[in-house]
Amino acid sequence: MRLRGKIGLAITGFILTALLVGGFFRFEAEREIYRSQMVQRGIALLHSLAIPCSIAMANHDSSTLDDYLAGFVDSGREMDIYYLTILDSQRRVLSDTRAGFFQKVLDDDFMKKASESSGASFRTTRLNGEEAIEVAVPVISGLRWGTLVAGFRLDRLEQELGQRKIRFTLASSLIALLGGVVAFWILSATCLFALWPNS
Repeated sequence: MRLRGKIGLAITGFILTALLVGGFFRFEAEREIYRSQMVQRGIALLHSLAIPCSIAMANHDSSTLDDYLAGFVDSGREMDIYYLTILDSQRRVLSDTRAGFFQKVLDDDFMKKASESSGASFRTTRLNGEEAIEVAVPVISGLRWGTLVAGFRLDRLEQELGQRKIRFTLASSLIALLGGVVAFWILSATCLFALWPNS
């Protein structure tokens, strides 16, 4: 391979590497921003739900709690809610949108921390083998009645980012190829000009 071809390939590789590395860091930053926004929206959602739930908990009205949770899951489908649960002060499930959780005591480290915290808590975890974010807020109205917890799916977010990565990689490859072709053409033109006899 001639020197011009090698230089053209090197320029193509350099452009592609620079674009892909820059794109990787950009997509990682976007992922963190999206996740942070999901946590903030989740906290706001749970705070708005905690107010009516505190009244139902004070009245020991479990059917109303079930209705609140089911209504919020239906209205919050665009937020990819996986589940909602309400725990009492002993971390016992009073209501849950998932089957089989009623009266269970959730005693993992996150639930313990959330039930003792006076503010919001969150973590990234896996739910049914898929990455998810869990958010918890206290249910307080004069007294602390318990904790409200929600799980949010991340699969749709990751699919969207994955599709954008594919499009970005294809566009970067095309730009790098064009850059290499232009560099090869400039080098060829320069060599021809240098070989042209002086008049």
